[in-house]
Amino acid sequence: MPTWTPKPPGTLNWVERGGTDAAASTATNAKGAWTQSIAETAAETDLITLGGRFQNPEASFLIDIGIGGAGSEEVIIENWPLGQNNDFDMITKAMLPIRIQKGERLSVRHQSDVISANLGFGIGLHQGSPWPAGQYAVMEGADLSTSTLQRVDAGSSYVELSSGLIYNYKYICPYYTGRGANFSVADHSSFLWAVGSEGDERDFYIIRSKIENLQDRISGHQGLLMNTFPSGTRITGVFSDGTFNVGMGMWGII
Repeated sequence: MPTWTPKPPGTLNWVERGGTDAAASTATNAKGAWTQSIAETAAETDLITLGGRFQNPEASFLIDIGIGGAGSEEVIIENWPLGQNNDFDMITKAMLPIRIQKGERLSVRHQSDVISANLGFGIGLHQGSPWPAGQYAVMEGADLSTSTLQRVDAGSSYVELSSGLIYNYKYICPYYTGRGANFSVADHSSFLWAVGSEGDERDFYIIRSKIENLQDRISGHQGLLMNTFPSGTRITGVFSDGTFNVGMGMWGII
């Protein structure tokens, strides 16, 4: 699985930003109402940066970004996860090459496993992405029933993250989050993503990470990969050498 080679370095221009306190859901593990973040984009952009901030270390979130008028929002980034028991008052960021046209209204909604969990949200729009931009991103492995990624226990066998990729993606991007309470043990840990049927899993990506304590952020994506896996491909994950459980998934971008 080759890593995408970006075009020669140029200037990444920041165009505009928006921020809001996203409306909390009134039910657990159900998407809440849309909250406007940017009323009208000032220019066409090809790279989005996202930031989320929350003050409940027991909460997990799945976040959608939408475009369109009030009541007719269309999801363009689906189920961005913020992980349980990350650092208190946590700030997490993501960067995705998604094209936004001039004049679009941008909104955000989220679900959480904690009713009325508060989420501060920020978005940045940029021009000059080193990657050809896509139009939609979705998190494979998101568990809507728990508002988390698929749980992978340390030392377990392969855990199914997706029974079959939803689309023929342009890019994929491995992603993991903290999940569980006992983050206090220093450890070197390996995250592995694999393809293949049960009993015939073949690793295609590995991350080696050292996690010290609650102050370490264990949430994020690890770089875009050119996708060669067709829709329907089964994706699994393994978390080894650690002493707790994590959430694992994978961005797909079309």
